[in-house]
Amino acid sequence: MVKKTVLLLILVMIVTGGAFADGDFWNTSFKFDSGPTPFKGALFVDLGYTLSYLWRSDPGFGVGVGWEGRINDFSTYLISGNIGIYGYNNWGYYYGYKYTAFDFGIEGNYRYYFFNSAIDKLFINGGFGFGMKTYTYTWRYSNDTDVYSWSALYIPIYAGYKVIMGPGFTVELHTGYRIGIGFDIEGYDPRYVSKPEFNSFLFGVAVGWAFK
Repeated sequence: MVKKTVLLLILVMIVTGGAFADGDFWNTSFKFDSGPTPFKGALFVDLGYTLSYLWRSDPGFGVGVGWEGRINDFSTYLISGNIGIYGYNNWGYYYGYKYTAFDFGIEGNYRYYFFNSAIDKLFINGGFGFGMKTYTYTWRYSNDTDVYSWSALYIPIYAGYKVIMGPGFTVELHTGYRIGIGFDIEGYDPRYVSKPEFNSFLFGVAVGWAFK
């Protein structure tokens, strides 16, 4: 699954990269050569969450949605939310457990676009967010169920490249790192339940639509 995902992302980069030279194809209504970007903002869906949950669990699905708004000719702000549902089955014959997990998070980000061209081309991104993780464990021996929840603060730092195709369709690739600071809860016992990993590498694909 990971190899297929990497090959797909490489193919996307090759296709988009090969078309960068043809500015008329990408920017039929958004013209960047003559001045600042003429846009108000863009709605987007971040598919990177789905990619991350697919490889790290048995069932896995995630998605992020948000709005990117123009600040000036070289920067934007992002307001986004994400959800993820995934799980793991360690259900041995005499022992083990299985769990399902639910993630929820909201983030605010600032982006700086190089070449005076927000929201087109190369950018760097930094932000701050808050998230919740809820794990539901079912134990093999007793079939008992325990539910644990953790809160976390997130600091996403990453870089990416975005292009606008046709009248406003956007495609973005980004990669970086998300620093996570998790908080324990009352009743959590590390002898039996592993604490979730809050730090994570980011590698995402986002698609959306830009508005003038």
